[in-house]
Order: sequence, then structure tokens, then C-alpha cells
Amino acid sequence: PFCGSGTLAIEAAWMATGMTPGLNRDRFGFQQVKGYNPKYFNQNIEYLDKNIKRELDFRILASDLDKSSLEAAKI
Repeated sequence: PFCGSGTLAIEAAWMATGMTPGLNRDRFGFQQVKGYNPKYFNQNIEYLDKNIKRELDFRILASDLDKSSLEAAKI
């Protein structure tokens, strides 16, 4: 009932599509840790990206009394 900025709806969409949180980030703190291997990290990123569902067979609904909140969530 309270859409707000759309955080819950966006998180639901990410979960439903298999979108891993942070997948679009460029850097992570663990990349500075000794023993970090970019080869394995990049392989995992490629696998995760290939397995994202691009479309859902259901809708995710969110609502709010404040129209500006709905517009912000759509964006």
C-alpha cells in the first residue's frame, strides 16, 4: 500500500528475474583483498548476467496515495 520510492517493488523484480544485487556495480571492497582472482569473479558475473530473466509472466504491483511517489517509483 505504500510504494514510496519503489524499493520493495524493485527488490521483488530483481528477485523474480534473478538479478543479483550489485551486479551493475563497478567495484567491490573484496577486490582489494589478497588472493582475489578477477578471472573467477568475471566468470561468475558473466554467468549471472546470462541467467537473468528479461521478462516476467506476472506483474509486480505497488501503490501509494502520493502520485509523486508513484512517478518516482516508475522512473
